[in-house]
Amino acid sequence: MRFLRNTEFRVELILLTILFVAAIIGMYMQCGTIAAVYLLIFCGVIFCLYISYSVVKYRKMASLAEQIDRILHGEELQIMEHCCEGEFAVLATSIDKMVQRMLEQQSILQKEKVFLADSMADINSVDLHLFTIEFIAGRTSFRKETSAVCARSDETYRTY
Repeated sequence: MRFLRNTEFRVELILLTILFVAAIIGMYMQCGTIAAVYLLIFCGVIFCLYISYSVVKYRKMASLAEQIDRILHGEELQIMEHCCEGEFAVLATSIDKMVQRMLEQQSILQKEKVFLADSMADINSVDLHLFTIEFIAGRTSFRKETSAVCARSDETYRTY
């Protein structure tokens, strides 16, 4: 009965019930009791089929939402709705493509992060070499300039 909490599903059921009741009343007035009973049975079967189809559809949506949640938390990397056809299969395939693209972007960003860390290490290494040269040469003003540049680059590195 969780499906009755869904406003869209509840509105569809109400509209379908109103339509069926109006059809049954119209059939009773035009053709009599027997025709109205047959229409009542037919409408009951259609109503049951519609409810069962809707329940299956909403369960598929809930399953897809759970799989997306597991992907977001890193438990899964692929949605397992590829075996069926229809709207949900198309949606699942599109989500899979999006997840794969996000994983590729994450890999690229991780490589960039390592590259930037290596670059910062190289800059610090150059600073150390410059300090050594300065120490040997005995220049102090050169050291102040390079220290200011390295301090700015360290602050920039820490923000990332």
